[in-house]
Amino acid sequence: MHITPDSGSISTKEYLFNSGGTREIEVWLDSSYNVNVRAHPEGTAFVPVTLTSTTIVPNDGETPTCIIVTLDSTLSHGNLKLFINGKLEDQSGKAVEDGGDGAWKLDKGLTTSTHGTNLYFGRDGTSSARYYDGKMEEVSYFDITIYPVDPTIGYFVFEKPLSELALAKSPSSSKSY
Repeated sequence: MHITPDSGSISTKEYLFNSGGTREIEVWLDSSYNVNVRAHPEGTAFVPVTLTSTTIVPNDGETPTCIIVTLDSTLSHGNLKLFINGKLEDQSGKAVEDGGDGAWKLDKGLTTSTHGTNLYFGRDGTSSARYYDGKMEEVSYFDITIYPVDPTIGYFVFEKPLSELALAKSPSSSKSY
């Protein structure tokens, strides 16, 4: 997702994303404008994994920030990752058989809610005091892992100036980066 927080302060949390009643995954801004992610591995007895960015999101009402959260349950380390503007900010530790604080449960996906399949954007789903104050766009949720890099070369090249349209086709279509 891309966010542009309005100027001001946050008293507790401003939720950007929450997936359902038992909070399978939550993304929020804390009072210091750090991005936080909490995800719950499958199973009822497993401790959720929490990630926090070191980057402080600008709250000037003008500067957009890209937030990417990935989960690859097949990895032996770093199953859950948080990227801010394409930079890896935090990741879970070594995957273990029984799960644990900071570690993902090996070969397990996100827990599934028994309270429905609601997705909440800009709020936590339970409290009207935790609304996100700002702009949010390009929110995408995939059931496969998508990384912000080209795995064959290990990085993503973003060149400017950008060309918005592919002119070779008629009618023109947007280019993919």
